[in-house]
Amino acid sequence: MGHSTDERPQVCVAAKSGDADAVKTALAGDPKAALAVDPLYGGRTALSAAAAAGHTDIVKALIDAGAVDTVVRGWSAACHAAYGGHTDVLAALAAGIGVGAMATPTGTSMPPLLLACLKGHRACASLILDAEPAALGARDPHGRTALMLAASAGNVELIELLVERGAPIDDASSEGKTALMWAIGAHRPLAVQALARLGANPDLKTLPNPDAPITPGKDRTVGESILELSDHKHTRDPTFRLLHKYLSDWVEQRAQRPEDAAPPFDPLPWISHAEAFVAAEAAKAAAAPEEATEEPAAPAGSEAESDIFDAVDVTDEQPVGGDQREEEAKAVEAEAKKTAMELAAADGDLDDLD
Repeated sequence: MGHSTDERPQVCVAAKSGDADAVKTALAGDPKAALAVDPLYGGRTALSAAAAAGHTDIVKALIDAGAVDTVVRGWSAACHAAYGGHTDVLAALAAGIGVGAMATPTGTSMPPLLLACLKGHRACASLILDAEPAALGARDPHGRTALMLAASAGNVELIELLVERGAPIDDASSEGKTALMWAIGAHRPLAVQALARLGANPDLKTLPNPDAPITPGKDRTVGESILELSDHKHTRDPTFRLLHKYLSDWVEQRAQRPEDAAPPFDPLPWISHAEAFVAAEAAKAAAAPEEATEEPAAPAGSEAESDIFDAVDVTDEQPVGGDQREEEAKAVEAEAKKTAMELAAADGDLDDLD
């Protein structure tokens, strides 16, 4: 059964919507309102609602009024803030409630650091580790570490931060997958390259999977290597093909010259093509001659002057001038770069946590 707005505490409604004045009014009328829970959202507190939405000023007001970081359905306010990438909210929670709220709150299904890494929020992860370095040792129900989740998210700067803070690069999850293997499965070429550069071991294998499909010539008592994980012969996935080639070249290089650093990953061809196209279109637009911005006036007494049905809104019909063309070219370039980045970051979101 649903709950009407009247049945919900006003402070919870206002905290979720970001109405700071309404929150302060509710708290002034009843200090215990800081502990109110919202029946519409399974008993989630006003503090969690504000944290999830990134309303830092409301979070501070609720803490000052006595709010506590209650865990509801496995999520605390710090969990919501970390997942949403709200660094300022996390800082407010740490200052007002304590660093324990950011480390491993009792009863959470995944601690804040893992949620931040799952979504690739480097700033949040850095803040959490500054407050509580021991948070780096947390694992999710599948045995995945912060580094494995960051690798799946594809955030190279976050991967570098975690390794710098001491994350074991070759730790394995419950099924024997390292961060490198998780990056491969998530289609993250740049993450694969970063882990290779940072010293990941490409010779490791997953744990054996006795329930895996029977494949001619495949021993199910032996785990899979990175080459096997990237070798999808029965798909036409271009990213896997490029990953497999890169990993094959790296393994061969290690066999011949083990002292050499891991090779760079060649730019993805569709990204290079998109960038070249955008650059060409921008150059073409910048080089185009300026066109006239005014139309000659119609002769006095002409039909165009007197016929209201033939009237034209000149603001819609003006030829595009040089400045406007340049602005449009910049907009096209920005949109194309955004599309290129989305292509490079496709797949592997892991929102459903498997």
